[in-house]
Amino acid sequence: MKLFQLFQKLKQDLRKLNEIPNAKLGIFGLLLLPLDSSYLFPMDTQYRPLWIIPFCLIGLWHTIFSKLNKDVFFVYSIGFFVILTSVISYFYFEYQESSGVTKAVIVALIASTGYVGLGAFVKNIFLRFGPQEGLRVFSSLIVILSLPAIVIGIIQIPGEILGLYEINSFISSLFSIRYVPGRIHLTCGEPSWAARYLIMVLIFSVFIPYKGINQFRYLLLTLLIFTASAMGFITAFFISLIYIMSNFKFNTKKLSLYITLIILIYFTLSNYELLLFFSPYAIDKINTIQLLLQDIDFETLMAASAIDGSILARVVNPIVAFDLSLKYPLGIGGESFRFWIVDSIRDYGYRGFVDEESFLAAGSTPKLLLAKILVEYGVPFTVFLIFYYLRMVKRAVGKEVLFLILSVVGLTLSDDSFLFYGLLIPICITQNYLNSIKLNSFVKLNPA
Repeated sequence: MKLFQLFQKLKQDLRKLNEIPNAKLGIFGLLLLPLDSSYLFPMDTQYRPLWIIPFCLIGLWHTIFSKLNKDVFFVYSIGFFVILTSVISYFYFEYQESSGVTKAVIVALIASTGYVGLGAFVKNIFLRFGPQEGLRVFSSLIVILSLPAIVIGIIQIPGEILGLYEINSFISSLFSIRYVPGRIHLTCGEPSWAARYLIMVLIFSVFIPYKGINQFRYLLLTLLIFTASAMGFITAFFISLIYIMSNFKFNTKKLSLYITLIILIYFTLSNYELLLFFSPYAIDKINTIQLLLQDIDFETLMAASAIDGSILARVVNPIVAFDLSLKYPLGIGGESFRFWIVDSIRDYGYRGFVDEESFLAAGSTPKLLLAKILVEYGVPFTVFLIFYYLRMVKRAVGKEVLFLILSVVGLTLSDDSFLFYGLLIPICITQNYLNSIKLNSFVKLNPA
């Protein structure tokens, strides 16, 4: 009953968007968020973010027919720098393939135009409703548009429990190019991507004050568990810590609760009988992480990477990227990391696994956003973006908005794409929220 009342409230918020320019395109774009491995997106990678296309259309319209402000100019300047660095690096390092620079240019154009479109859509929401209500309306939009993917996830759970993988494989094939048996996908390309989408929806649920939202969060957490994504669990843990830090007020009862939860998580991950609840894949990943933590050194890490492509991608790749950034502080060019990783690992004295095609596929990107920017676009550019981000954090008004902008750190732990919604949407919302507060303050001080 409470969930039904919640969705009725969310539908009312959705109807309020009828007065917003390009509302249908924007809503359609947000509906496509969990459709991240679609046949319809013409890319040579598994991650195919269809959601950005409607916002690119809004961005093109806004760029051509609207007066560009400093925020739009800043976004296009970032995109231009990315393209310029990639082109210069292509000729300087004399890369034999042009696929890297071509992809870097295309991604930069899509990301910058899409972000401008997203910014125009969000700005109109805040202009219409103001900062507080605008944030709630957008959050309601994220939550209610997640329902199709959530329903698909609920349908997948019995199939995974009963071993009816053929049925779930067929369901997944309607939305994605890949299916992993034993774990739910929602409409996403991988269980870990489904996990990060659920976490994204959980983050925006913080801004919804309606009755029934807690029951909805329990549903999201249940689905998160059935993704059996080790990276999803790690991301959720970091996001939880960020939420605690951004909302923390010393309270003995709350502090005791947080400590109890941490002990419970540790006990669960240390107890084999309790781990049986998870999929064999997740159990294997958790056990590997436990072994690494018991004897963590570079030799052990590389040895584990020789038999586990996920560790190679998630842990070794960022290390290689940071190492390369010390040698080439001005960057090696966009989407060029894959030309360096194999020789770099061989330089460390490891040869056995880098010839395997699967590991090369997993090792094509740094897998961590900060590492990607640092190695491909250089130290000065990275420092500039970090200062810009920290300035936004400093300006964040209210503990919820602080949590939103800080959540970017957790969401990008497992993704390095400039087209990732977990990067673009929180930053865009925070930026426009702060601009809206500034505008409202100016209007109050200077009434017509």
